[in-house]
Amino acid sequence: MPRRTWDPARVLEALHDWTTLVGRPPAMYEWSPSKVRERGVSGQQERWAREYPRWPEAKTVARYHGTWRAALLAAGLPGGRAPFELSLNERVDAARRMHAVGIPIPTIAGELEVAEDTARRYLRACRCDCGRNWVIKATRCGECAREEAARIALARGQRWDRRRVIAALRSWAELEGQPPSSEMWLGGRHARGRWAREFPRWPSTAIVVSCFESWNAAMAGARLPVTPAGYTDAEVIEALRADVDRLGRAPRLEEWRVRPSGVPGVGAVVTHFGSWNAGLRAAGLRVTREYRVWTPERVLAVLRRDAARRGRAPVRQDWARAARGRPSAGTVQQLFGSWSRGLRAAGLEPNVERDKWTKATVLEALRGLERELGRQPNRAICASPPRAIRTAPWSTASLEAGSPRAGSWAGT
Repeated sequence: MPRRTWDPARVLEALHDWTTLVGRPPAMYEWSPSKVRERGVSGQQERWAREYPRWPEAKTVARYHGTWRAALLAAGLPGGRAPFELSLNERVDAARRMHAVGIPIPTIAGELEVAEDTARRYLRACRCDCGRNWVIKATRCGECAREEAARIALARGQRWDRRRVIAALRSWAELEGQPPSSEMWLGGRHARGRWAREFPRWPSTAIVVSCFESWNAAMAGARLPVTPAGYTDAEVIEALRADVDRLGRAPRLEEWRVRPSGVPGVGAVVTHFGSWNAGLRAAGLRVTREYRVWTPERVLAVLRRDAARRGRAPVRQDWARAARGRPSAGTVQQLFGSWSRGLRAAGLEPNVERDKWTKATVLEALRGLERELGRQPNRAICASPPRAIRTAPWSTASLEAGSPRAGSWAGT
């Protein structure tokens, strides 16, 4: 879209136009590309995606009118409401102060101009782990969620090898005054402490084990003191089986995160057997959830099996997300440097026709798409083209990679 296409007046016109066509004002998620991807394109979302850029994005509406509901209010449509004068933290603090002196909930809701259920949620709010903001429904505040999203985006381009893992281990030991344990570097929802605050500065335990086969091997490679095992293999297995007798089922990793002193924990299982699931299997227990550590050998075996099943080498789009028994394309790239190198290491030849776009094929594909649509395609259409014209593995990243002007959509 050219810059300055939209202004406050045109946004209100688009809201009225949609209301006339559909019979009701649009919902914010219907005009949001990210929400369309989460919920799937259907119903009125499909109209927005199909007719974009006839309609602005939700963030464009908010940019000109402050909030989505403020735009509906300015347009005189149902669902409109002026922005709150107080921030969420101020509203929660006010609700709790009024409730502490005995003011009833209906009065609190009236003072804050919210529904009674919302006022009750304010009273049940808890502090985010960062200590800065109140959390109403989610597990973390908006600031932390945005920071986490930025860190995850940065981590996707991070490539770890033995040299970088050793440097990270030594750097941690200098900062903390002691080497890290495998439990300190657990990633994902198990992350905590310095590792969680500074992610993606540090690799996860899974990455360390994939590079060195075991945690203690990585510590030895970094020339850091290897903590002698406090338990034998038999003692760890006995502790796992004792939990089965107590719980009536195999214990979960989350349940072993916090254990009393003097008994094995997650770190002991990972140190002795390489992973949580390997420890369960060694104890003869049923694995209920896969916590797989993808090593190069395992990934190559899965690539070969998938190629045999498909009758061709898989392409990046086939492995865009991890699935049961298969890592994501990002994991393959992290282990081998690129998707094509991973295929060649597995003895497979990359499918150039499906997996690679040149300038000529990009331009030819776009012109063909323009003929079928009857108008110039845009990023939204190529990211999720209508079912009737999905004749090629469309991807804006693929199209931009073959762009005549250095990875630019406008250049394409």
